[in-house]
Amino acid sequence: DQLDAALHRFMAQRFDLDRDPVLRASLFEIDEHEHVLALVVHHIVADGWSMHLISKELATCYAARCAGNAPALPVPELHYGDYAHWQ
Repeated sequence: DQLDAALHRFMAQRFDLDRDPVLRASLFEIDEHEHVLALVVHHIVADGWSMHLISKELATCYAARCAGNAPALPVPELHYGDYAHWQ
């Protein structure tokens, strides 16, 4: 119940685009060996499709680091600068 309330408070914070970053993260400790990472991203930065990719890559990186390895992510086919230039 305490975690649920803390997560709701964290997620309910509004973004002030004049002064706040557009992504917030917080790590909630359940016990010594269990934690919950919460990410809140303003919709101008990511949509549902993007959040799926962010979550997948974050999980890949976390699993690799837990195993003592460097993450092995695929090289993006297109970079934002390329896309912006194309537009």
